[in-house]
Amino acid sequence: VLDSVLFLSESKAVGTPYIEGASVEAEITKQGKSKKVIVYKYKPKSGYHKKNGHRQLFTELSIISISKDGEILAAVEEEAEEAEEVIEETAEEETEEAAEEVVEETVEEADGEVTVEEISLDEVPAETEEE
Repeated sequence: VLDSVLFLSESKAVGTPYIEGASVEAEITKQGKSKKVIVYKYKPKSGYHKKNGHRQLFTELSIISISKDGEILAAVEEEAEEAEEVIEETAEEETEEAAEEVVEETVEEADGEVTVEEISLDEVPAETEEE
């Protein structure tokens, strides 16, 4: 939990120096060293050159929630669940549309010999189900 919050955009609050009652809940996802930075010092005509490398340590955080005075202003988990629901609904609609197209194509190929009620969704080709 990070208690030193300088700015909240939804309430447009700027701390002096920090906003009282505001906190950010975060989780450490990764720690390590970044890519190497080469430091090269050179002075012309004197033959002086020096090469050093440096790898800065870092900590990667993922924000879980932002709250002020105990009220949650933003939470990643809620947004992720809403996004998953939208994706599932879209996938179901696309699957139904693809199944209807296969039924129509089968009826056209049979030249009216087969009725729509006789075709079940089990007969839908695997390629269409994956799409």
